[in-house]
Amino acid sequence: MQLTYARARLFLGITTVGSMVTLCILALALRLPQLFFSMSPTNIADTANGLLLIFGLYAAVALPFDFIGGYLLERVFHRDVPQLGNFAYRLVRGILAQGCVYVACGLALIEMHVRFGNVGVILMFVALQLLLITCQLPLAMFVGGLKRTPDGLTGQGPYGTGGITGFPGSETVVLPMHWKPILSNKLLNVMESRRRYAIASGLRRNGVLLALAWNIGGFAISVVLAGGTGSVASLLSTSLYFSLTSFIGLLFLPKPSQHAVLQLDAAVTNDGNRDNLVAAIRALAGIQDDEETRHTAVQLIFHPIPAVSLRTGMSTSGTRQFAAWNAARLAIFLSWAGMSFVSRAVHCNVGRPDVWVLLPCD
Repeated sequence: MQLTYARARLFLGITTVGSMVTLCILALALRLPQLFFSMSPTNIADTANGLLLIFGLYAAVALPFDFIGGYLLERVFHRDVPQLGNFAYRLVRGILAQGCVYVACGLALIEMHVRFGNVGVILMFVALQLLLITCQLPLAMFVGGLKRTPDGLTGQGPYGTGGITGFPGSETVVLPMHWKPILSNKLLNVMESRRRYAIASGLRRNGVLLALAWNIGGFAISVVLAGGTGSVASLLSTSLYFSLTSFIGLLFLPKPSQHAVLQLDAAVTNDGNRDNLVAAIRALAGIQDDEETRHTAVQLIFHPIPAVSLRTGMSTSGTRQFAAWNAARLAIFLSWAGMSFVSRAVHCNVGRPDVWVLLPCD
């Protein structure tokens, strides 16, 4: 079997996620948080230093995978490769920015547990997720070095897709600038109206609610298993457990996300824009992974966006089932609130800080 770019990225994502999950299990089994970090509340300076050390270790473990995913694979497959210096600058910028968010969230979770216990820390986690949703676009600009102009979003690689940002009821549709040379105005209008229908139909709202609910459930379980988040050690244990529940989400959330894609495609087709939609799907696939078909198991588990052949064939399977637009990848971003260690390990964003916050969507 020929190793295509898409398969190489998928293998890298599986390897990266698998490595992170294995390390999380080992750390919990060996009780490493309790061995190396304070188990009692400390002053804010010592707590921040502990959180910085944790994030530094995480960044060091992720660095080889980031280099392979963001630079080496791109060169091997002759993709749109940035200069090494520019890649390193953007990667370091993204790591430092994510570190700021993780440390801030960690401090808030610890302080809330000290004051109000497990219920308080879960409520804080909910509040942090809502804040991330509200600030997703500016945070994407902060982390990924993106810029928003009147004509669209700049700074994402060809795999970037913009997205829908903002809290339900005040959404913003964002299209990437690099689509303009690829798609005609007619095709751009179809893709924009497709996203506006995702909002109007409630599919985007469903995606937000499902992502929130999955993460809240996983974090609540993690807090109970770890015994709270009242210290650096207990917060790290919670984050390790939460990384495992986030990993389980990677397996179950793609299906309702796929249903939403097919429902939106069906809506566009019913409006008489089938040919334009097919043309847009094929044109964009050409600058992304260019993967016409996928094995059924690979499609089911690893890809919240159906393969080109499924979408252009206009299959009606899934169009009457529960659908939640972009739930799988939104949950990955929102897991930052609980300091998940798999949040930038999946095949679509490993080594790509420009899509750590605004992950690729349909």
